[in-house]
Amino acid sequence: MDHTTQPVSDGLNPEKPRDAQVEHPEPLQAYANTKALKQDAKEATAAEHSLSFWKAIVTYRKAVFWSVMVSTSTIMEGYDVALIGSFYAYPTFRQKYGHDYGGEAGYQLSSACQAGLSDMGEIGKLIGAISNGYFTDIYGHRAVMPTSLIALTGSIFIVFFAPNTPVLLVGEFFCGIP
Repeated sequence: MDHTTQPVSDGLNPEKPRDAQVEHPEPLQAYANTKALKQDAKEATAAEHSLSFWKAIVTYRKAVFWSVMVSTSTIMEGYDVALIGSFYAYPTFRQKYGHDYGGEAGYQLSSACQAGLSDMGEIGKLIGAISNGYFTDIYGHRAVMPTSLIALTGSIFIVFFAPNTPVLLVGEFFCGIP
């Protein structure tokens, strides 16, 4: 048995653009025989599985880009809204947004303020889940995702530069929407 490594053809023509190779000009009705469709799917799967890691990244760079973009934005979206709760204990945060209760208590955020800051992000998420689903149906993921990320960037600026608690509440609400 020969154990030498043979180059495996990935079935892709390096002269043609990748997008042109993925699209199939024949409609699905051309596969009246499902066995032919199944065989083509097996061959395509085998060709993809034979790719090395770096060859797959180069071949499917758009898919990798969108996968990383969606994954990191989902992680950061959850982190951004949950982060506000960890600021309540910081003295500078309490001094800027809290009230001086005197004595040992010093500057504190009221429980209503803490609940409002935590809940505004959740209310924004609820509205965002409904509205983003609606807009995704109309415009598609490729238009809605970058638009949401741009809106999130603007919302983060509101939170970061908030001079008082009401502006911070509005910023948290808008951070939840995208």
